[in-house]
Amino acid sequence: TEGFDTDQLMELILSYIVIANADDFIHENEVILIQHAITIWELDIIVEKPKSGEKLKIQE
Repeated sequence: TEGFDTDQLMELILSYIVIANADDFIHENEVILIQHAITIWELDIIVEKPKSGEKLKIQE
């Protein structure tokens, strides 16, 4: 993405994850938004909706 480096984009994704984790229920549209951003920005990471009661995170 023009004007941003990978580290800045990763920080933005991490911020989205923190926001999604702010309440007890992670909405499907929050996960989809993050996944689309990862795809568009061509980042080499995976984020999937967690099981009930777990927090959203970058998959290892």
